[in-house]
Amino acid sequence: MHPRAIISGPLAAQVLAAARAIAAELAAIEPSDASLRGSSGVWLLFHELGAAAPAVPRATARRWEDAAIAALPTLDASFFDGMLGCAWLLALCGRAPAELAEVDAAVLDALGEPWQGGLGAFGGGLAGFGAYGLARLSARGAGARAGARAGARAGARAGAQIVRRCAARFAELAHREGRAAWWTPGAASLPAAVRDRPPLLANREGTAAAVAFLAAAAAIARPAQGSPLRSSLALARCGARALVQELARETPDRLGVATARGAPGLVHGSGTWALGGAGAVAALLAVARATGDLADTARCARMLADVEPDLCAVSDASLGTGTAGIACVLQAAAEAAREPTLARAAEHWHRRTLRCRRPGEGIGGYLHRDELADAAGGGGRWAPRPGLLEGAAGTALSLLCAARGARASPWLARCLIA
Repeated sequence: MHPRAIISGPLAAQVLAAARAIAAELAAIEPSDASLRGSSGVWLLFHELGAAAPAVPRATARRWEDAAIAALPTLDASFFDGMLGCAWLLALCGRAPAELAEVDAAVLDALGEPWQGGLGAFGGGLAGFGAYGLARLSARGAGARAGARAGARAGARAGAQIVRRCAARFAELAHREGRAAWWTPGAASLPAAVRDRPPLLANREGTAAAVAFLAAAAAIARPAQGSPLRSSLALARCGARALVQELARETPDRLGVATARGAPGLVHGSGTWALGGAGAVAALLAVARATGDLADTARCARMLADVEPDLCAVSDASLGTGTAGIACVLQAAAEAAREPTLARAAEHWHRRTLRCRRPGEGIGGYLHRDELADAAGGGGRWAPRPGLLEGAAGTALSLLCAARGARASPWLARCLIA
């Protein structure tokens, strides 16, 4: 067990076995989508499993990589369901430097004008561009041959430019009142079901997405990288105040359904990472990591932990709108704050993820529903889904987080927290 993990013994072995079972079945399928909804999500899972991953032919892993590279010029500029997620994963793995240099140029061009799109890491939102920039800024290359090291340095320089521009765009879009700041996405970037009242807390679009990115940018910023990064932590803290104020206004029986206030038909997943309170806590955790001050994060995480699970209105085990995302956020908060109450809440949600499993069905025993499509009137049917946010790869990564600890699972900080 990782020394910071909160789950041990038979339960840790059970969740790791479930993650491996999902991975084994994912390796045998050929997703038609190369984004993080498809083969890139599978590749990320195997990358994080490492030595614990089921054995796959080298050609299979190469096929996942080739699909991600081929998707760069063909998919839309979106993170979870487009080419930005593919590029993000290639950057984290230190692959395709020439192709990523072309992505860098296109991203910088897109960020050169005032931002008109969404904010979150969905549908081409600004946070997705920022997540890619952060990956490039941390580009691997140490110990590699001279040419690869030079490529990594060029990637890091491009990443710094991307992060600076994203920070500047978030600063331009911020609404300020006193010491608080918040971000409201344009209605066109939201599902139809929530356009009447853009949700402040949702990590899908809005304040939580902005706060998480700005805090992550500040955590790796150096003074030489420019004023947008030097000031990003101050702006992230202003956004965190707005999140804390909004959470404080919610009673425990309302926190889980905060998003549903503006969309009465939206019930599924409304206390989760993508659509509700867990996304806000994840953003506060990013600020806590940058500042070292856990007080607000721990207090709001306890509020989330106190919500009756049925009020969070989850029906599957996905990261975005299901049990897995809530479990990961509470686990990260529990490990950071070292609070037994949060640890017990995280364990409860991990156990709920296991109870969603039906051996012989779906992928590794899991069927998932696209809750966001359901909220927008798209029917959100149950189906075997391979992807990261709404599918089996994300569920397996959550179970891996339970077995090893949140801090031992870099994908969590890179994707959900930051």
